[in-house]
Amino acid sequence: MSSPHRRPFAALLLLTALLSMTSSRIAFAQCDTGWQVGAGGVGVNDTIYCATSWDPDGAGPQQPRIVVGGRFTTAGGIPANRIAMWDPATGAWSAMGTGMNNYVLSFATLPSGELVAGGGFSTAGGVTANYIARWNGTSWSAFGGVAEALNGDVYALTVMPGGALVAGGVFQFAGFTLVNRIASWNGVSWSAMSTGANDHVLATALLPGGDLVAGGYFTSIGGVPANRVARWNGAGWSALGAGVDSSVFALATLPSGDLAVGGAFQNAGGAPASRVARWSAAGGSSWSTFGLGVNSDVRAFAVLPGGDLVAGGQFTLTGALPASYVARWSGAGWSTPGIGVDTFVRALVALPGGGFVAGGNFTMAGGAPASSFARACGNANWTPIGTGCASTGGVPALTMITPPQIGSTFSLAVNNLGSGIPLMVMGLSPANVSLVQIGLGFGMGCTLYAPPDILQLVPASGGSGTWGFVLPNDPTLAGVHVWNQVLEFGASSAASNGGDGEIR
Repeated sequence: MSSPHRRPFAALLLLTALLSMTSSRIAFAQCDTGWQVGAGGVGVNDTIYCATSWDPDGAGPQQPRIVVGGRFTTAGGIPANRIAMWDPATGAWSAMGTGMNNYVLSFATLPSGELVAGGGFSTAGGVTANYIARWNGTSWSAFGGVAEALNGDVYALTVMPGGALVAGGVFQFAGFTLVNRIASWNGVSWSAMSTGANDHVLATALLPGGDLVAGGYFTSIGGVPANRVARWNGAGWSALGAGVDSSVFALATLPSGDLAVGGAFQNAGGAPASRVARWSAAGGSSWSTFGLGVNSDVRAFAVLPGGDLVAGGQFTLTGALPASYVARWSGAGWSTPGIGVDTFVRALVALPGGGFVAGGNFTMAGGAPASSFARACGNANWTPIGTGCASTGGVPALTMITPPQIGSTFSLAVNNLGSGIPLMVMGLSPANVSLVQIGLGFGMGCTLYAPPDILQLVPASGGSGTWGFVLPNDPTLAGVHVWNQVLEFGASSAASNGGDGEIR
């Protein structure tokens, strides 16, 4: 084992040597690369607008599938009219009957386990089904007859706690009932939700307490002024503060209970919020931002198992950082999964084991060909470990800004520094490396990793600084553990603390 007073640090290990070191020692799982474009075979032949996870046999032995909808007519090289199912375990595509005669825009799963699809179609599986239909695992059927038919596109579907299905979209009538773009199905018939909305409803989401949130183009709903987003409590509608200043396309409920709102807006609650914002009903109800937001429309969200939020859409920047149409919020900042995709993302679905599926009209993902469908793999992470030791500023603190992901900048915030010189030690290993106690030459027993691969100065001022390292877009780094330690050297003291993560 080496120590810093017996082994000189290299300023930066040659990248080719670094990749050679890691690639020879890693065993790959099924999805270890940044993007697994081959997972969907040849993908689909036109745009994907929506996607969901659906279990064909509920609590049975089969694993959940990913169902996608859009304008396509083939999936994985087989006929699949506007809807298809993909198996994450095998990568195989399958059709769902004869599909629809026009585009699919939305999905939901009923308490019975049946899948509901909404969109712009008038037939499903060859039977009449105006804009909404249900799939029981073998065949399609309509919601009622002519008296229950909707008369316009369905953009959003959500199942309420009691089992009722809420549909939002462009339609104004459900059968002979005026519902104005949003309606509730009780298993027998549609009913209005107050007087409905004065313009399109494009997204819906369920809050932890059971209330529904709707977003879209509208500026009033149920007769109440509400700028593009509003809340239904079962009896009436209410605004979410001052709302937002332009369209809402995506909604997602976070593990904290807060609501993520995405769209084309640049202000939320009367304050700047670039295309993505957070609504919190706690502490008096308020709007806040996700950092500096993004530079163009947000069209889709997915919440990952660890709580991170993935956003997809038409954007190419998160703040001032490049982000190719998809980005991930860790709670402290935005990062990009690899090098992203080459054009718009319209649908996202989280996968149980980490990572997510993206759909849209892109042709490349992670620098490789992908036909509107690709899988981003794993949950990149980094966590502080060790107790460290203090200098004049106390024990240095390391906090992840963006996670260690292939093809993107891995960055950390460094705080509680004293007056010494802060250096970042970085190392890569296919397995966790234990912390050891060593002397730094100042009579102190700070923790330190071994062996180090990279040493860089941390730009700091006033006891704080940031550090970043661009991880190459090379799949051989996937699954490698990355560890970091800040070392602060002063005239008569030293300080240290560290952390560990896994590159994805």
